[in-house]
Amino acid sequence: MEKEKLIAAENAREDIKTGTSRVGTYTVIDKKGKIFPIQTSIAVNKDEKGNPKEFVTVIRDITEAKKAEELLNKAYNELEARVQERTADLVKTTEALKAEITERKKVEKELLFKTALLEAQSDTTIEGILVLDDEGKTLMFNKRFVEMWKVPQEIMDTRNDNKIRHYIMKYLINPEKLEKKVKYYSARKEEKGRGQVQLKDGTVFDEYSSPLIDSAGKYYGRVLYFRDITEQMKTEQALRESESKLKTNKLALERKNVALIEVIEQIEMEKTR
Repeated sequence: MEKEKLIAAENAREDIKTGTSRVGTYTVIDKKGKIFPIQTSIAVNKDEKGNPKEFVTVIRDITEAKKAEELLNKAYNELEARVQERTADLVKTTEALKAEITERKKVEKELLFKTALLEAQSDTTIEGILVLDDEGKTLMFNKRFVEMWKVPQEIMDTRNDNKIRHYIMKYLINPEKLEKKVKYYSARKEEKGRGQVQLKDGTVFDEYSSPLIDSAGKYYGRVLYFRDITEQMKTEQALRESESKLKTNKLALERKNVALIEVIEQIEMEKTR
């Protein structure tokens, strides 16, 4: 307070000496001891020669203006703090997003490699492979599957399970059996199964069905493997027929041996008489 008085007195002397107009802000105390801010405006009126003739001083209570200024400064500081906080959060979020994008790109790269490896393996295997999602829609198939079932490429490219199944059905001896299997596995998603599929032209496929379940137990669909066992079945049938003939021949030979023994025994008995 005393320092402000000295500053005000010094400013007044300077204004009188130089004839300068000035606006100043000071803190004062009234007769009741109340402290409040004021703003003083000093205007200098000069004579014809330019010398100061009189001074006009206006004193204004700026308590409310100061309060408003303090509130404005407080709001600005709070806003600045929030902006800095939000900026820091945004930086953290951005860094986390960058890390997530980097990790996702890494995973995508690994996934592309695994997919390429899987496709290469599936195209070199002797089994026809068909992969269905959890709704029964076609996800993937290999070249061998197309070759075995002779499905036109334009139908396979639609990946429409109904179209593919409808085309396959016309080759089957018992298409109803396949329909029953589809319904069975739809209701029992975790089950595995094995069987044979017989075609009208005599071809026989060994069929193996397995669910696609990850380590967390999530079900993604089903994979079907088909292997052409026609020649194997023919070979097994030929072996069975050969074994049957051998048994028949053996039995006939044994009967002949028995008959021959009986004849020999009869001859021996005739000699001893």
